[in-house]
Amino acid sequence: MDEIKMLCDRIVGLIQPEAVILFSQKAGLDGKISSFKLCVVANGNPAEVEGKIYLSVDCPLPFDVLVYSPEDWERLRADDVSFAGRIYRTGRWLYGAQG
Repeated sequence: MDEIKMLCDRIVGLIQPEAVILFSQKAGLDGKISSFKLCVVANGNPAEVEGKIYLSVDCPLPFDVLVYSPEDWERLRADDVSFAGRIYRTGRWLYGAQG
């Protein structure tokens, strides 16, 4: 979990997002986390923000980032059948306030 927290801190310092949410993690047979996925809610073009994250931060574990603009996040998180809605309901908030 230290690697995930470290990556979250780097993302926060880089782009000052509204939220960072852990929504998936995989573990090996030894129980250690082997990869994870983060949802980032941040201002700007989501594709550009995602590219900036991948180009600017590194982590010893493989990771994926899904970026939503604040406007898309607000609209989609309330939809029970959307992926954003599932992340909102089941994800673990690492940064920012849920709600």
